[in-house]
Amino acid sequence: MIQAALDFENIIESAVATVLTNAGLRVFTTGQVPDFQKDRPRVQVQYTHGPGHLQWANQNKLPDDLKGQKVETAWASTLHTIIVTATTVEGKQQQSDIRGTVRVAYLNLAPQLNGNLLTLHKFNLVKESGSSRGIHPNDSNSEMLHLVHEIQISLHESVWASYERITQDGAVRVSAIRITS
Repeated sequence: MIQAALDFENIIESAVATVLTNAGLRVFTTGQVPDFQKDRPRVQVQYTHGPGHLQWANQNKLPDDLKGQKVETAWASTLHTIIVTATTVEGKQQQSDIRGTVRVAYLNLAPQLNGNLLTLHKFNLVKESGSSRGIHPNDSNSEMLHLVHEIQISLHESVWASYERITQDGAVRVSAIRITS
C-alpha cells in the first residue's frame, strides 16, 4: 500500500540501521528504546523528513484516481547519527573507532540501500554537514557524538505499479498499472 511506502521514518531508519549493524555496530532507531545506562557503546539513527524538491510523479505512471494531482516524489531530508560511549579512556577510543566505521559505511550507503534494503525508494545523496561532541543530556557517564548528513530520498516509480489506498468509506481501492521504462 502507498501508505506503507510513505512511512519514510521507519523505512529509512531501519535500512540504515541494517547497514550499520552489518558493519558490526550496535544500532537503535527512534522506534526502539535503548537502556541508556547499559547500552554503550551504541549508535542511534534518526531520519528527519524534509521539504520536497517539487519533483512531481509522471502523470502517465499514476493510477487514474491520482491523475491531475501534483504528487511529490523527492525530498531533501536529514539523517542524524548519534554515537554514545562511556566517558572513559576506553569509551573515547570506541567513539573514535565507531565514528570511522560509520563514515566509511556512509561513503557507499546508496549502493547498499538502493534495490536491496530499499525497493520502493531511492537514496540519492549523502553529504556530511557537520558533527558535534558532548556529554549525553540524560546520562552524565556517556559521551555522545552527533553526525548530521544531508540526504535526498525519492520514491521509485514502481511504487505506483500496484497502488492501493483506503477510501473514506473504508473500502480498499486497487489500481494496477503497467510501468514501462
